Amino acid sequence: MKKLLLVILLIWGCNSDHQSFTEPPTTAMDDFNDVTYLNGFLYTTNYDYSEGPGPRIFLYGMSPDGALVDRIDLSMNSQGFIFMTNDGQSIFGLCTPGPGLLAQWNSVGERQKLQSWDWPTQWAPGGIFFQADRSLAFVMFTQQHSVNITSLWELQNGEFVQSDTSRLAFAGASPIAATADSAGSVYILGEMPSGQRFVRQFVDLMPHADWLLTDSTITGITWADTALIALSRDRYIQRIPTVNWTPVSN
Repeated sequence: MKKLLLVILLIWGCNSDHQSFTEPPTTAMDDFNDVTYLNGFLYTTNYDYSEGPGPRIFLYGMSPDGALVDRIDLSMNSQGFIFMTNDGQSIFGLCTPGPGLLAQWNSVGERQKLQSWDWPTQWAPGGIFFQADRSLAFVMFTQQHSVNITSLWELQNGEFVQSDTSRLAFAGASPIAATADSAGSVYILGEMPSGQRFVRQFVDLMPHADWLLTDSTITGITWADTALIALSRDRYIQRIPTVNWTPVSN
């Protein structure tokens, strides 16, 4: 993994669970997108607000305490928000808006796959994660707040195809990002009509518990070993407690 020839300023918040950092000025105004954890590092991309040609999207590698260790040119432009996950070896990104692009990279940003993905016009993506059976899953939703998990299987030629769809109880909220833990529980970051953001845990795809977030800028969540990590668009890393969640009545 190539190291940046930069001096990284690590800015500590009120405690060690709330960190941020600065980075090169070329993307300093861009928001951060979703986040995933692979082999001891957190990975995210920037939301490209810049205009003009040329590569403008980067893969950022961070240590769990918020130190920036890599900034890798992905040779992409105008892909917007990128949902992220990994399969234990590679990083996967679902690029929006419009017809989706499902990209696969290794940890040094080398692209291994790029597959276009179309969904019905009334549906939009709200997260991507790998399930316990190792199938890739999209969280999809409509403006009427119907939320589905669409499972995908990888064929021998490397292409993903849809296998089945399950409905989730997420009424009244919009999904923003998703992740899953090693036990198979699914966690979806959502936003209520009031703007309140929260994380809902699903066990066997049934709603189990909620955690209300005090930060309305959270854009991504991921499991990092035994910690649930949240990333905000203004470049803060936070650890979400894993106890004392509010049970959801089924």
